[in-house]
Amino acid sequence: MPISQPTFSPADVTVIGATQNKITNLVMTVSGTEYSHSLQSNVKQLIIRSRGNGALQLAFTATESGTKYLTIPKGCSLFLGEIEFASSSLFLQSTSNNDVAEILELY
Repeated sequence: MPISQPTFSPADVTVIGATQNKITNLVMTVSGTEYSHSLQSNVKQLIIRSRGNGALQLAFTATESGTKYLTIPKGCSLFLGEIEFASSSLFLQSTSNNDVAEILELY
């Protein structure tokens, strides 16, 4: 007996205070190496996750992603919203080679 699959309509999503978005796939070829990403001005919300098998280490100051960082565990996403970013860049590294950080900026 075939299993019927539900049909979903595309969702309309409205982010209060944000009118634009940017998706970046930051390729991180070598584990333990810091990569930087410049944020759009006036970012209101940010979502970051690993596409691969590594945990991400996130810092807001260059050279600190290996010492003073926030860990985004493998399979998890980090959501930052309703904040004003003092830094205009993110600094990331992965615990896995050939990982990709998926970054969604709402501004």
